[in-house]
Amino acid sequence: MVEKKNNKYKKLENKFKKMFRCDSVRISNPMNKFFLIIGYKKHTKDDTLSYYSDGDGNRIDFEYIDEQIIASGKNIKELIMSAKYYKSLQGMSWEEYFKKELKLPIKYINEVKETIDNIPEIPDLPDFIRREE
Repeated sequence: MVEKKNNKYKKLENKFKKMFRCDSVRISNPMNKFFLIIGYKKHTKDDTLSYYSDGDGNRIDFEYIDEQIIASGKNIKELIMSAKYYKSLQGMSWEEYFKKELKLPIKYINEVKETIDNIPEIPDLPDFIRREE
């Protein structure tokens, strides 16, 4: 029988899982700094930029967890504050971010918006690069 590792942060991890609507959560503490790592289930079938094959050139598809470190802190309290700050940024438009976080005047935000709006569109990928279904 395999013994489960005792995780003293399980309740907190479950709260973060609900908060970020993710598939996995880990709290890591290397070198006395806490990191919040969240993960989302993905599948290589949905990843058009990657191609995995066996030795014979046959495509191999599999599920995996795409993980990201989204928060950190010297202690659990700082980790929670960092995670809440990250959550506050989710869903925020870049205009809102510039206005709220960088406290830029509207004049500069409008200049940036105009510059971004004038960037030419990127053409579609050539057919030989696209993944065939």
